[in-house]
Amino acid sequence: MGMQLKIYSSLVFCILLIACRTETSWEKWTENHIRPLSSLDEQNYEDLYFLDNLLVGKTFVILGEETHGEKATVEYKLRLIRYLNQKLGYKILLAEGLNFYTYTNDSSLIKENASLQYLRSDAFSSVYKSLSDSFLLFGIDTNQSLYTQSFIDSLRQFVGLIENDNFSIDWEKMNQANRVLYELRNTAIHSESELYQRLRKADSLIINLQSVEKFLSTILVSNTDIFLSKLWMQKIKNRICELKDYRLMAENRFLHKKFTLDSLSRKAIVLRDRQMAENIRWIKSVYPDDKFIVWTATVHGLKSYHVLEEPHRTRFNYRKSLRSYLDDWFPGQTYTIAFNDYEGSIDDGKRLKGTLPIPSVESLESVMNRYYPFSFIDFSSCRDSLLIKRNFKANLMGGEKEGAWMQAVDGVLFIQKQTPLYQHKK
Repeated sequence: MGMQLKIYSSLVFCILLIACRTETSWEKWTENHIRPLSSLDEQNYEDLYFLDNLLVGKTFVILGEETHGEKATVEYKLRLIRYLNQKLGYKILLAEGLNFYTYTNDSSLIKENASLQYLRSDAFSSVYKSLSDSFLLFGIDTNQSLYTQSFIDSLRQFVGLIENDNFSIDWEKMNQANRVLYELRNTAIHSESELYQRLRKADSLIINLQSVEKFLSTILVSNTDIFLSKLWMQKIKNRICELKDYRLMAENRFLHKKFTLDSLSRKAIVLRDRQMAENIRWIKSVYPDDKFIVWTATVHGLKSYHVLEEPHRTRFNYRKSLRSYLDDWFPGQTYTIAFNDYEGSIDDGKRLKGTLPIPSVESLESVMNRYYPFSFIDFSSCRDSLLIKRNFKANLMGGEKEGAWMQAVDGVLFIQKQTPLYQHKK
């Protein structure tokens, strides 16, 4: 009788333990752990004090966004950045859409060299006003910008400062090819011969840039020039990455007469993710003791794509995210915050604009919408392995998708009402 009682008690205990551990569903877990946040213009930061413990040991905080056209997201990111900088000592902001190591206090120059419109918006302008020795802004992107057309001239000027008679190259030919490719970047290609002519120019320029990079890596220079040489070598890597991207996109557009997501464009996306991550690692080597905020689309900040359900897993699983590289190089030092919203409209100043679709009833957004206009959920605090693997729908990157989102991002910041970043004048 005593043995039976012990067995019965053990079974009851196990059942209760399992019931407590799973909290029945991901919805219930979210409801029990949702955290209210103040409005985006609130200057009292008591609601963000929880970040002090949450981000201990985190060198990189990735602030992701579903698109680059959401004003409320931009404004809430700026509120977070102020807190991260002033209270937690995150000194350096790294921006997607701004080319590698673009560093200046001249906001007009930054805007001129921005490839993504959010960097030119009025909502982002407060960042430029706050730049100082205690808050720096660097670019990590490879996209072509106005600066690209003068890249060879600038490189030639630097190499000319180094006295060495053993290196010669046809700078004029390089400059001509660079300018032609810059001007033709987004123009149509009408024939196969025209396509191959452009590809040959890109290949020739890549080979010449690799020669300059090799030269800079082998010469002995002063301590000052060592840093500048390494900087230019990294800049060259970025220009080569963009040229390889150009080759793939040119072939893609010629084959389909428009941009499509095929094997060529996917290779280009892979190149860009890898190079942006390499740029972060390079900047980290220059500022080894500092902490960084990374402003990017959530798609670059995902820990993994394989947690998505089909057809989205196949669509994204060919690539390795920027975050994945950081996890390889700096394990345990990165925290990704994805931003989402429930309703409203967006406009990125280019092609992406319109009213947001209402999320499905069983989505993360619908659950979070029941509570607060602004809120936060920390997925990284969940210790239930079964719950972490649970699939649910969420609008975290380019529309509603199903997947094990607790494994994809660390936290989610919810905004109930979204507003467009740009308001087009009639």
